[in-house]
This record gives sequence, C-alpha cells and structure tokens, in this order.
Amino acid sequence: MDAELKAASGKVKAKLQAKVDAVKQRLESVKNQAKSRAESLKNETDAKIKSLKEQATKAHSDLKAQFEKRAAEVKADYDARSGKLSRAWQLTKKALKRGGSRRARST
Repeated sequence: MDAELKAASGKVKAKLQAKVDAVKQRLESVKNQAKSRAESLKNETDAKIKSLKEQATKAHSDLKAQFEKRAAEVKADYDARSGKLSRAWQLTKKALKRGGSRRARST
C-alpha cells in the first residue's frame, strides 16, 4: 500500500491516505483493547490466587494442599498466557517497526 500511496496523486492519493489512516486507527484500537484485556486478566488472576490462598489458610491440612496446588496452577497458567501475549506483542511491534522503516526508505 505504501508503494501505491507514493505513486498516487490527487484524489487517489487522498483516498489511499484515508485507508492508511483508518488501518492505523484500527491497529491502535486493537492494541488498546489487548492492553486492557491483559490488565483485566492479571487482576482476575491475582484475585483468584488471593482467594485460594485465603481459603488455604483456613482449611484443614488435606484441603489446604489442594487450595495451594490450585493457586499454583492458576499462577502457572497465567504466566504461560502472559508470556505468549508478551512474545506476540514484541513480534507485532517489531513487524510494525520494520514496516515503518520500509516506508521511510521508500520516501
């Protein structure tokens, strides 16, 4: 699309620029939604772990071990998901940066 934008003129260029701007706006919106969801997921996980640990402190020894195990599983699951999301975000930023540097070189 960048090559098309560079080669275009007049009304066509304005239309293409509008499309580029719309894509950038959509990307920003998706980024903000993902960030919000990640924060929400962390808060939910923290609350769940806290609840399980509180239950473990009040439980008898056999139930205590189950609550502690479940809390560890919830944390491990969160850590795995968080790591995958973080890696995906880093790759996305890297791809966007490469796209931006290509634009800078082509202009």
